[in-house]
Amino acid sequence: MASIRDSYEKNIGDIISEIKLARHSNLGKDIVFVLVEGIDDVKLYSKLFLEDNITLRSTEGKNNIYKALKELTGTTKQFIAIKDADFDHLNKKNPEYEALFFTDKHDIEMTMLAYPEAVRSVLAEYLLPEKSDERVREAMQGVAYLSYIRWFNEVEKCGLDCKGIIHSVKEGMTNAELIALVKSRSKSECREVSQTEIDDFIEKNKTDDYFNLCNGHDVIVCMAITISKESEKTSEGKLAKDLRLSFSNEYFLHTTLYSNILAWQKKNGFNILYTKQTKQEGAA
Repeated sequence: MASIRDSYEKNIGDIISEIKLARHSNLGKDIVFVLVEGIDDVKLYSKLFLEDNITLRSTEGKNNIYKALKELTGTTKQFIAIKDADFDHLNKKNPEYEALFFTDKHDIEMTMLAYPEAVRSVLAEYLLPEKSDERVREAMQGVAYLSYIRWFNEVEKCGLDCKGIIHSVKEGMTNAELIALVKSRSKSECREVSQTEIDDFIEKNKTDDYFNLCNGHDVIVCMAITISKESEKTSEGKLAKDLRLSFSNEYFLHTTLYSNILAWQKKNGFNILYTKQTKQEGAA
């Protein structure tokens, strides 16, 4: 039996075909497909758009987002794609397509963490609301060196594998030990990387913009560990879910992502976003 999740996660070829077919359907011609990277993005964005006017699809990664953009651009206006910025803001890189939008910060988790009220609401459940700013700041500082390794790897294309490595990072681990851990998990074809090379990269690219430097999953893992020691036991999955639940349209309305999509919808004649007027009408 197909699950609800299956209705959002489809093969990228099927998603592309679905979008192409929609423009020829009376029922589908006014629907905008919103393509996102993963199922957690679906869970968040489903409440930030007008549900009746969109169809959300998880592409299972940014590579598939670019595949859809390449094939669909010029054939239909009935789609947009939202991609985690990753290091694009730090690299001063803009979206290559009109229908492509970046998150305000490194990813959607870091974008949500940049709103103190949303974080405070989450930590209130652990009786730590007054420590919300401190917990976010400490977690970002704790993963900063790993974040620089990720950035270095993207720029230099070394083939280092940092996926999920945060779960193997031990408290008190030195930078040299962290680099050795990353290299031990990477495939043999990755090129040799020295700590000196990474430190030189950091020196040349030093930034105080931790919200664009740090990976949201890494930060949330660190926060979950700290909160579990201070209050009640939690996990990165629960903390991420709580953060999504606390991030309302009130916050989304203030993001650059919202403003950029609003400009796109006005230009292309669609109606997919809540506005202040929409919310007022809903309350009336």
